[in-house]
Parts: sequence; C-alpha cells; structure tokens
Amino acid sequence: MAQTTLPTRLKEERKKLALTQQEIAEKVSVTRETWSRYESGKIHPGSEVIVQLVKLGVDTNYIITGRRTLSYHNKGHDKLDIAESTAKYDATLELTKQELNLIRNYRKASKEGKKSLEDTAKILAKQPK
Repeated sequence: MAQTTLPTRLKEERKKLALTQQEIAEKVSVTRETWSRYESGKIHPGSEVIVQLVKLGVDTNYIITGRRTLSYHNKGHDKLDIAESTAKYDATLELTKQELNLIRNYRKASKEGKKSLEDTAKILAKQPK
C-alpha cells in the first residue's frame, strides 16, 4: 500500500468531518487560504493547529505518521478516550460502534464475567454465518 502524503491526509480527515476548507479553517483559527496551503503541501500546520484538530476528533496520529490509531469518529459522540485509542492496537484497525461497546462492556465485567464473555465469543465464532 502506498504511503499517503501529509497534505492528502489532512484533506481526507477534513472530508471525514464533512467540513469545507473554510469551515475547518475557522475551527482551527487559521484563514481558508492557510488551510488550502496545508492541503497543497506549501506549508505544514503547527502544533496549535494540531491541538485544535485533536479537539475536533481528527486522527492526528494518522495525519502526522500516516498510521491510524484505534478510534471511533462520530463528531464527538461515543469516542474512545485518549488512553484507549492509543493503547497497543493495530494502527489499521477500525471498529464499529457495536464493537466498541463490546470492548467497553468487557472491560467493566468482573474476572468471571470476562471469562464467560471470552468463552461465549469462542463458541459463537465457530458457528457458521
């Protein structure tokens, strides 16, 4: 798989948020022209802009490194917290809302409950779809 460029990743993440260049520029406190320069590769965003992108729910790890973190983008709803989103996950893994809820429930379960969930998951995984 070819590595994407920083400008391409900025544009992808902006489009995931369904924002125009003008709208995202306003949200990160730059001009539309400056944002356009980010997406064209003429200049790179500074740390202040990256911090604002984090607040918008953008996968800034992806923007900076080209590798995705585990997260759920839904405009601020049902999003994993920072510790969960960066903790030892495959960078290409994306989870649905239902999968995230299963993980949250598993983490809240007692030791016995976790064992029961694991056993149930093994049994269900063996059944034909």
